Amino acid sequence: MKAEEIEKYGIRAKGQAELIKFAQGNELTRGEAMLAKCYECNGGYTDGAKDCKAKVCPLYGYMPYNENRYRGKPVSDERKEALREQLKRIKKI
Repeated sequence: MKAEEIEKYGIRAKGQAELIKFAQGNELTRGEAMLAKCYECNGGYTDGAKDCKAKVCPLYGYMPYNENRYRGKPVSDERKEALREQLKRIKKI
């Protein structure tokens, strides 16, 4: 897909700029590549920028319109407790 076609037929949504950047031959970061792929897979969101609900897709957890998308690495309860204790010690200083 050419950059001009993406601009002409795709709607302005997350991933459009990244897909255009890729179509122009530029390198993408991992996050940009994920956004670009979602944009491409959803046909430029021509029917609206919404959750694709493709739960079998390995990128679904990063899909920009997925309300339950990954927001970072999960933190274990043990690590949370260790951080609380560390914060308490810092506040006493």
